[in-house]
Amino acid sequence: MRVYLLGTAVAAAWLSVSRLHRLQSCDSLVFSLASLYEWTPFFWEQDRVGMLLPLLVSPVRDPLANLIVLTGLMSFCGLLAPLLFARLVCPHAGAYAAVTAGNALMVALGPVVLQENLYTTCVYPLALCLAVPAVGLLDRPTALRTLTAFGLLLLAHWVYLGAVLYVLPLAAGRWLVQPTRSRSWAAVRVGLALAVSVGLMSIAGGEWRRRHPEILNTPSGDLPLADWPKNWLAFLTTLAAHDGFAVWAGVVASAGVAGAMVPARRVRGEWVAVLPLVFAAGVELLLLGTRAWPAMNAYHPRYLLAAVPAVWAAVLVAGWGPVLRDRRAGWVAFALLAAAIGWQYGPPSLANVRAELAAEAGKDTDDFLLSEAEAIGGEYMATWPAVWHANYARHKLGLPTPVPGVTAKASPWAWRWTTGELRHGFRLAGPFDQQLQTRRWIAHHKLTVVGEPWQVGRLAVFTVRPAE
Repeated sequence: MRVYLLGTAVAAAWLSVSRLHRLQSCDSLVFSLASLYEWTPFFWEQDRVGMLLPLLVSPVRDPLANLIVLTGLMSFCGLLAPLLFARLVCPHAGAYAAVTAGNALMVALGPVVLQENLYTTCVYPLALCLAVPAVGLLDRPTALRTLTAFGLLLLAHWVYLGAVLYVLPLAAGRWLVQPTRSRSWAAVRVGLALAVSVGLMSIAGGEWRRRHPEILNTPSGDLPLADWPKNWLAFLTTLAAHDGFAVWAGVVASAGVAGAMVPARRVRGEWVAVLPLVFAAGVELLLLGTRAWPAMNAYHPRYLLAAVPAVWAAVLVAGWGPVLRDRRAGWVAFALLAAAIGWQYGPPSLANVRAELAAEAGKDTDDFLLSEAEAIGGEYMATWPAVWHANYARHKLGLPTPVPGVTAKASPWAWRWTTGELRHGFRLAGPFDQQLQTRRWIAHHKLTVVGEPWQVGRLAVFTVRPAE
């Protein structure tokens, strides 16, 4: 497993300095901004999605280096999670080689929405990388293993409270496949540890919400029973509708069938061993279909970032695990992964990283610097990428004061214009063709516009000050 950990880390490092950065978005860049300037325990203006990675990366103060390290860790978790699934149910080299080849298929053919969330944006893979090893540790508990497992589960549910929806059925599925007394007690231990960790993090999130009234409650209610089948189908059809999904899923399924047809000694019963992964994926889907929040978010595939890797890992491990026992299989699998990364995202190149970030986030940076504005306003999806790139440009020029955003989820920055360096008023730039939206967010944050805006390139520049 150590060789696969090292190889996966190298692959993630390559991704972090590749054209993968064209997938950066408002959400992913908020992690870097929080790490650099305004860290909070949870994602800005939320009581969920713990900011563990931004905290770990916060010593890296250069914006570009910070984002590269953060993306490398995100990518590592996205590549590692399927390996940890395999290690839990089929801990042998053939399973690891099969999953590594599966990672190559995901990078080469996977839908962009899955790659974006696995490698740059979503924290679910990190939560799984913390929680899945904890399940294995509780198989043979000692005081140290139990304490470590509980710490991992606590961190996992700080990162993403919903991880319990996959981890608990995974532990139950292992017992269903092998209903021995030891496995029964292991499932009980996992259940108790999950209950405590989820309970503690729910209390922490509730306390954070109580102290910050700007946080909107996440709807946690269930849906009417009659809607459940419709929602289960909607999750699957929404996922299948994304460009590239049908091709990728067809190749994975065909590869699994082809592996099953190769003569091999299947003495370990891989088809049985991987059933807990599929069982947990099915239970997670069923549970998600009963909840209001995923339905309100249009059944986004990020909610299935445990189920989807678990299913494709199960298919490939069952088909190819018994076949790829030769040590050379791992080298072939990593060669495939390297070829996939090179084909999809190009060679390692800081120049490519800068070019992709400039194209995605820096379209208005030159105008912003020319305007001498001190903040950026507008709609959420455009503002935070612009804020990140403006701060990156200012850092290169040796300008230390960060540029805040005035938009959705900007309350962690508000102290800068209430009691900080911007309290006497400041210039704010926003897209010239979105002045109404910019004014709306200015008013939302209790600021007022002084005089009329003027145009600099594609930007409208406002003079604003705190409202009386």
